[in-house]
Amino acid sequence: MFNDYFLKFDSAELAAAIIGTQEVPNEEPVLFREGCDVSVIGTMYTKTGNILTDDEGMEYYETTPVDGYHVNMRCRAEQPDLTAYDTAPTTPQRVWG
Repeated sequence: MFNDYFLKFDSAELAAAIIGTQEVPNEEPVLFREGCDVSVIGTMYTKTGNILTDDEGMEYYETTPVDGYHVNMRCRAEQPDLTAYDTAPTTPQRVWG
């Protein structure tokens, strides 16, 4: 059984402070927590309802950024300290496969 968290923080720095990080040689530290898989989304976007057309005539949905820095986590054990940041969406935009 897994515990899934759909987290929203005010910033990447706050996410790192709450979740934790791990040093990677020759790279920036990455979000890490023992016993959890971490999927960093960062900025999420939502459709505005408007349809735009690009220079080649292709239509696409206009989007706007959603406030916050978003991270999904799947953990083997409950993580009570993450509960305050869990958005628990009914229809998440990104899920575990």
